[in-house]
Amino acid sequence: MNPLPKAPLEETTPSRPEAFFGKIPLLGWMIAHAMQDQRFHPIENAYKQILTSRGRDEALAEWSPDQRSDAARMITLLEEEFGWKPPAFIPTDPCLVAFWAHEDGLDDVAAIRRIEHEWGIALSDEEIAKLQDYELQAFIALIKNKSQQAVSGNRQ
Repeated sequence: MNPLPKAPLEETTPSRPEAFFGKIPLLGWMIAHAMQDQRFHPIENAYKQILTSRGRDEALAEWSPDQRSDAARMITLLEEEFGWKPPAFIPTDPCLVAFWAHEDGLDDVAAIRRIEHEWGIALSDEEIAKLQDYELQAFIALIKNKSQQAVSGNRQ
């Protein structure tokens, strides 16, 4: 399976009218938001088509056995926090796409807080800022490592 492409999200930029309306309080913001939705809608649909074509079980089978349980937890979290249905993410999918707050813009903040709570870790601001550069497998490895450190630190 091929990873989801990052390029559509990295290369899209607001049109001149969208940028113009984004500078006008209230009514302009609403117009700019509608224009942004139009710009992102085809990208979101393309990602959803790819995820649907994969299937959740087939995607989970792509994960290494030592990451599979954490991947299943993460995939469920991505479905619940971001609305990805089915959440058929593979190890090489970019976090930029998986953590794209395409529904309300705050999904990524809620997801990070939930990850910290569920895995019993704290992510630094630097680690959160680098999230867009990670593939899911690298991010899950980071989480797993931090979780194991927290557990061993609590034993001492």
